[in-house]
Amino acid sequence: MEKKQVLEALQKMRTTSKKRNFVQSIDLTINFKGIDFKKEQNRVEVEVQLPFALEGKKAKALVFLKDKGLASSLKGIVDKIILDTEIPAISKKDAQQLAEEFDVLLAEGQVMVSVGKFLGQVLAPRGKMPKPFTQNDPKIIQQMLNKSSSSVKLSNKKGKNMPLVHSSIGKENMADEQIAENIVSVFEAILAKTEGKHNIKSVIIKTTMGPPIKIGEEEKVIEKREKKEKRKEEDRAKIEEKKKEKETKKTELQERQKEKNEETKTKKSEENEKEKNKSEKEVEEKIKEKKEEDEKRKTEKTQKGIEVEKKKQAKEKRDDKK
Repeated sequence: MEKKQVLEALQKMRTTSKKRNFVQSIDLTINFKGIDFKKEQNRVEVEVQLPFALEGKKAKALVFLKDKGLASSLKGIVDKIILDTEIPAISKKDAQQLAEEFDVLLAEGQVMVSVGKFLGQVLAPRGKMPKPFTQNDPKIIQQMLNKSSSSVKLSNKKGKNMPLVHSSIGKENMADEQIAENIVSVFEAILAKTEGKHNIKSVIIKTTMGPPIKIGEEEKVIEKREKKEKRKEEDRAKIEEKKKEKETKKTELQERQKEKNEETKTKKSEENEKEKNKSEKEVEEKIKEKKEEDEKRKTEKTQKGIEVEKKKQAKEKRDDKK
């Protein structure tokens, strides 16, 4: 994800979000895909130090203590103090309420055992186990609280493992450049935890009361449109190719049919010529045969006439002698 894409999304967010009578938070949601969150190693829990603290953010702090003197010193600095003797009496329901109510949980080092024993089953799954401190110095604790105002903790453990993480990463009165830097920092931390962009389904930002805006949505729309146009072009090319193939086959078929017709015509012509020649020859032979027969009959007639004449002459001679 590039910073340019984040700035474009922020600009779109501002133009689509209505003005309210209060300063809205800028919320970030990262949706995952292709991750089996049933496996412990795939669960997301990461704390990110933001480049720019959220203006006006004051983390609500809870401290578990044994040192009563330190407890007196921290009054007015933290929102709630629970002494080690009070921990065993905290019910599961109360522990759940504490996890939801407080942003930062701190604990004196020697109290961590009691917290883990009595509250760990509730706080740990919610990513709210307290941070231990070893120096009972109000200044050190104040520094830890100040640091927490510029950090966000992201976890997909919200009672059950969700395929997303969500956090506020700015206020609408902050500069876009500052908000963008915060978003990029969170995204890179999540990216390192989930081992790759291929596990990120979408990144969404919104103001408290505004509509969700996908980061990189315009680029995805353009990419999708380009892919669609490319598919259309490929489909058109395929249709043209099939059309050409069809035309080629049609032409080849016509050529073959033409050749076949020519062959048939030539063959028929040859047969007709042959038949004609045969007929003419037969006629000639018949004429010749008839002529020969006529000649033969004529010869026979002539011969018969000669014989008749001879017989007549012989008779005349006999008659003369008598």
